[in-house]
Amino acid sequence: MDVTATTRSRAAIAVAALLALLGFATVVAMSVRDADAKSAKIIGKTKKTPDPGCPKRCNVAGSVTGIQTVADGSRGVSKVPSNGHIVAWSVHLGKPSKDDRTTFDSFFPDNKFKGKASARISILKPKGKGKYKLVKQSPAVALSGRLGSDPIFTLKKPLKVKKGLRVGITTVTWGPYFSSGLPSNDNKWRASRNQGTCNQDAKEAKPQQKKGTTRQYRCQFKGERLLYWSWLVPSGGGKKN
Repeated sequence: MDVTATTRSRAAIAVAALLALLGFATVVAMSVRDADAKSAKIIGKTKKTPDPGCPKRCNVAGSVTGIQTVADGSRGVSKVPSNGHIVAWSVHLGKPSKDDRTTFDSFFPDNKFKGKASARISILKPKGKGKYKLVKQSPAVALSGRLGSDPIFTLKKPLKVKKGLRVGITTVTWGPYFSSGLPSNDNKWRASRNQGTCNQDAKEAKPQQKKGTTRQYRCQFKGERLLYWSWLVPSGGGKKN
């Protein structure tokens, strides 16, 4: 049975409130009509989460949509395990120095965030041969006032997803939720770039933000991790479809 809009809203509120109290702990027994909050699944988070590079080794993600394919040795970490609704998402943010923030802000001066850190999650459908179609996305949010924390963004309108889709993250401008220097075979992600443009300057690159479009994700980066995850409430109170 599909989850109603009312149930989704209640589930989103219940999950976000509980997670805030428990600090990303496992959701415990708590039912909300058809959607059972205890069945919420975290997509993309692993037992070991590395620290962001900033402020010590301050590398950031910039102007790109990325899909983490392997994290901490776990494959398929961004794959949606069952039909349901994405009700919230989070990022593990580093805290760049004032000088670094000024530098990063100057890279992206002409957008509604005035160059400051911003992001959104993206729901992508594999189309074969390294291509992905953008089927849904959350509203873009500012991150500049949350640096050095793990903010939870609860979605007012949960994103309905199907099993097998991928949850990616779109860096609208730049984002300090990036870690590098990790074991290369245990941490891999793909970027929304054509083959041959993997080292393209972020100023010249564009994230995938137009729904319905298909882009190539032919650039794979090893030993790096985009530190994001999301919460899925499966349809039918946790029963797989």
